[in-house]
Amino acid sequence: MSKDEEELDPRETPEHPRHQYGLIGQGVAETKLLESYKSGRFHHAWLMCGPQGIGKATLAYRLARFILNHRDHLSSDVQNAVDLTVESDNGVAHRVAARAHSDLFVLQRELNRKTKKLRPAIAVDDARRLGGFFNMTAGEGGWRICIIDAADDLNASAANAILKILEEPPKNCLFLIISHAPGRLLPTIRSRCLRLDLAPLKGEEVAQVVSSGLQGHDLSADETAALIALGSGSPGKVMQLVTSQGARQFIRFQQAVSAPQGFSLSIRMTIAEEFQKRGAEIEFGIFADLLESWIGRQARQAAEQSDHAKANALALCHSAFSDSIARTNALNLDRRQTLMMAFADIEKILNQ
Repeated sequence: MSKDEEELDPRETPEHPRHQYGLIGQGVAETKLLESYKSGRFHHAWLMCGPQGIGKATLAYRLARFILNHRDHLSSDVQNAVDLTVESDNGVAHRVAARAHSDLFVLQRELNRKTKKLRPAIAVDDARRLGGFFNMTAGEGGWRICIIDAADDLNASAANAILKILEEPPKNCLFLIISHAPGRLLPTIRSRCLRLDLAPLKGEEVAQVVSSGLQGHDLSADETAALIALGSGSPGKVMQLVTSQGARQFIRFQQAVSAPQGFSLSIRMTIAEEFQKRGAEIEFGIFADLLESWIGRQARQAAEQSDHAKANALALCHSAFSDSIARTNALNLDRRQTLMMAFADIEKILNQ
């Protein structure tokens, strides 16, 4: 990636996983990787699974730095290590951060030079470059490592190209494959990897991760707590939501439906009007995703409380809203009307 492309790439921020040297909340997964490497029976392909934004890529870069810095698993530095820490002033860390380590290949969606936007998928030509990378001798000896971030972005041809390498892996090659939805991957890819599940973080862990990133956003304590709750254990999701008008309006929705005076028509109209504005498509999508998840949670909660009538009504509301959003996006329908209909259904169910 050129300097110009780096400036256009929305992922290239100081918060990028390759610039992170700490890891919070994923100690179990980190220990499993470390102990496996120490043993000398290290699998050549790890499938790192879990929701987006919980630290999978951070852990992948953390492991890559450690192995590239400690090529001999029998060395005292490895055998005495308690975690995968490599300090930021280390030479390997510098090269990884600068995307200049000859033994590390990162496969991800590339920037379209014409549109100056990220391509919708990882293309087969990019995946095929891995063959040449793994066929070369390691520039610094030891392992050659590929991070795929994320496998969910592979198109069909790219996935098959990766599968061919996984089926006959070269010596001392390592795949660190990130997936937010592993069930959608080719079964043959999943079967050739050792799965490592990462769990969402606890609320206090999320708060610790995002504390510095939230500074300067002028959030009240209640707004910060609400954003962390919306993140569902994902610091990455919290940071995506912090500047989102869709998230702010959803917090307003939550406050309104739980208020003693109820979910008034004026508040419904104010929220819905926000997403009728020109250019509000992305924020509408964020709000719709949050609302759909909220309806689902309310349905589950009603079922757990044996309120079967309410649970069934909310389940039907969830299905109808999901279909309505799909139609609205596909046919460019009135977003305001879509939300007002959903709000009316929710208000009716809550007042039963």
